[in-house]
Amino acid sequence: MTCACESIHPFPCQFPGETEFFRITPEDDREWCRFHLPLENENGAKSVKELDIEGWEREGTDWVKFTREIYARLRAATSWDDVRISDPRADLGGIAFPSFFNFTGIVDILHVKFERATFGNGVNFEGATFGPNAHFNGTTFGDTAYFNGAIFGRFATFADATFGNYVRFIGAKFGEWVNFNRATFGDRAYFENAAFGDQASFCGATFGSSARFVGTTFGNRISFAKATFQGESDFSAGAEAADLSKDKKEKTAKLNFKHVDFSNATFNGLCSFVNRDFATGADFNGAVFRDLVEFHGCTFHPGMSFHGTKFLKTREDELGTKKANDDATEALERSYRTLKRAMADLHARNEEADFFALEMECRRQRGSVPWFERLTATAYKHLSDYGRSVAKPLVWMGFLLGYGFVYFYHLAQAKSFRLPADVLRFVLEQITAPFSIWSGRYNTDPWVKCYLKEHPILLYAPATIMTLMAIALVTLFLLALRRRFKMD
Repeated sequence: MTCACESIHPFPCQFPGETEFFRITPEDDREWCRFHLPLENENGAKSVKELDIEGWEREGTDWVKFTREIYARLRAATSWDDVRISDPRADLGGIAFPSFFNFTGIVDILHVKFERATFGNGVNFEGATFGPNAHFNGTTFGDTAYFNGAIFGRFATFADATFGNYVRFIGAKFGEWVNFNRATFGDRAYFENAAFGDQASFCGATFGSSARFVGTTFGNRISFAKATFQGESDFSAGAEAADLSKDKKEKTAKLNFKHVDFSNATFNGLCSFVNRDFATGADFNGAVFRDLVEFHGCTFHPGMSFHGTKFLKTREDELGTKKANDDATEALERSYRTLKRAMADLHARNEEADFFALEMECRRQRGSVPWFERLTATAYKHLSDYGRSVAKPLVWMGFLLGYGFVYFYHLAQAKSFRLPADVLRFVLEQITAPFSIWSGRYNTDPWVKCYLKEHPILLYAPATIMTLMAIALVTLFLLALRRRFKMD
């Protein structure tokens, strides 16, 4: 009889001598060897292996046979050659491991392939040491998986792996290169105080409600390009690293981000890089931050890039009280102020202006700020985009001229004067010759003289407001122009 696994993966069953076969459900006509028997089928129906019944309970007959054979193969694979030549002893690809399977203390070094394997809940690799290559491509893990303190050899790959709700790599050590590309993590993925070698890649990975890389040491290159963080993500140096004042070299290694790539990554929750040193170029191009992101205490490198990065949150309004919302909005304001100052130190004027605008937008929306300050900030935003726009003041100037012409031409028509050229000249003079309405030069102008005598407020007030607004708009235009071309 042939194991049904051969209909799923492209390689033959590694256990051709098996004589006992199992079905997931009585209605299922597919039969599996004990090693490839899935934990559940496509419809979610659980097998006896997953239910821990009929010999699959811990220390049960089938559980013992399964465990003894796996352990024997792990002990027989004594070098990477066993795996490289596809020796069945070292190839555990596609196998479904029951819950709480333990790989700790079986052998000094694990030389094994787990590609497309399935692990039940609570698989334990804590403290395990892997050979030069550890293959977990396409592997599926149950709700919990433990790799705390595990040591990986030169290469380790978890590409396209799927982790359950809780996975821990706390204190794990990775070799020269590790690949988590397109991996999917459940609720919590903890890499605290882990150490990565020369290169690590999480391109396209998806993290759940919490991704923690606190105190993690990274090598020369680390990439989270196109990664998605659904909840909070913490890349801070951690309190332990921040206190390493006695040994500067150790502190530097602990805090450093070297070549780090977060391009086109999406951060949907709180994010922290507190106290990290960006020692070389850091790429945040095209990244999207939908919540608070903190860079407090960081050291920034001139090679950092925020081109096309989107910071979408400038106000918190979903907490229980007004004070809580204001406090959270103030935290957003401080986070953007930190980035603004960092860009100022790097003389990155455009980025400095962008973060200043975000800081001002947070402050404008914070209820604890005096109303007059919020009002003027609103005007500053709409008239010149917080000093970033050269075009906006000019557009508003054109609107001012148009509105002024319509208004004063309407007044002239009301007195049967139909001289558009005279009205246009009058409007332009309120801008080019400030406060000219008060100069007395219009005493001989028929329609102006008429209104100055009968209804002076209809001319004095609008003309004065026009002059004041024109001065403000010219000032905003010149300030924006100076900022755009300022050179230190």
